[in-house]
Amino acid sequence: MQFNIPLGKGGELCQKAARVNIEAQELLIKKTKMEMELYRLSTCGTQAALGVVFVGEYAVNCEGVKLIARPNQVLPHTHKLK
Repeated sequence: MQFNIPLGKGGELCQKAARVNIEAQELLIKKTKMEMELYRLSTCGTQAALGVVFVGEYAVNCEGVKLIARPNQVLPHTHKLK
C-alpha cells in the first residue's frame, strides 16, 4: 500500500495537470471519432459514385451518407423550345 501526501502547493498543480490531461484525452477521442466518420464518408461516397452500395444488414454502415452532384458540375438536362 502506498500513500502520497502533497507538501506545499503541489496538490493544486497535480489537480491542474490532471484536468489538462483529461481534456487532452477527451480531445483525442473527439479527433479519432471525427477521423473515423470522415473515413466512413469517404469510403461510402466513393463506392456509391462507382454504383456499389451496401444492402441488408450492411447498409447501416453507410447510414447518413448522401451522394450529391459535385459543385460546378453541369448535369445532363434538356430545354423546351418555344
